[in-house]
Amino acid sequence: MPRRAPRQKAHGQSDAHAHAGNHCRALVRVDGKGIRQKIKKDYEKALRDLDNSRRVLDQFQQTD
Repeated sequence: MPRRAPRQKAHGQSDAHAHAGNHCRALVRVDGKGIRQKIKKDYEKALRDLDNSRRVLDQFQQTD
């Protein structure tokens, strides 16, 4: 007996295993240089702020 094609669902019904119509899996290259530079700059600023806070705390504990 030949196999029949699956029936299409009526509007509003969903299939648990339905796939998107586009099966393309192409990758898009993104230049993340600017993002990485901003993150690095923010990280370095956080380190400077932390060092400054530690210096102020040490000064407070030593002198006050």
